[in-house]
Amino acid sequence: MIIAMSLLVISCGKSVKDGEETTNEQPTTEVKGKTEKSNADRKSDEYIISRVQSIYDDVFADYNKAAEDESIPQNSPDEKYCSDDWNKALLQVAEYDQQNNPDEIGFFDGDYWVMGQDFSDLSISDIQVVKKEGTKAKVELNLHNMGHVAPIRIDLSYERGDWFIDDFYEVEHDFDWKKEMRDYIK
Repeated sequence: MIIAMSLLVISCGKSVKDGEETTNEQPTTEVKGKTEKSNADRKSDEYIISRVQSIYDDVFADYNKAAEDESIPQNSPDEKYCSDDWNKALLQVAEYDQQNNPDEIGFFDGDYWVMGQDFSDLSISDIQVVKKEGTKAKVELNLHNMGHVAPIRIDLSYERGDWFIDDFYEVEHDFDWKKEMRDYIK
């Protein structure tokens, strides 16, 4: 619960680094170990699977380190790996909670990256592209957290020259994070 709220606060607004205030910009990121790819190559199923694996490897490295240190991840992966629309929805929820629920937990009582409140020994497996149309793709995978395996789906959007996560869907509980965020602020 605290983890999810901290991640939301980290991902929205401004950040301070080495005493200097900076705005959160969404950089285009490259898949580790890959050379520059053409747009056609980046739309292949193989590239999408590699991109998803790379995203989760990077995100979970921070989470697993935080779990070892009994802390929370210090960097939000949302600005780096999620779509403009996803980050806009996060900001809207944060603004809504600040105005309407300033002394309460608000919307986030779990973390969509780990599909829970607690985390350790995070990894993913069985990544499959199940649908791809133009600049949208749906990917299914198994998320491993604390010995539990949860089937999830992520929706991807091709923007800024790469694939970014546009939604998280928890299959087991039929929970669509973006839809629920939008319903929450209505």
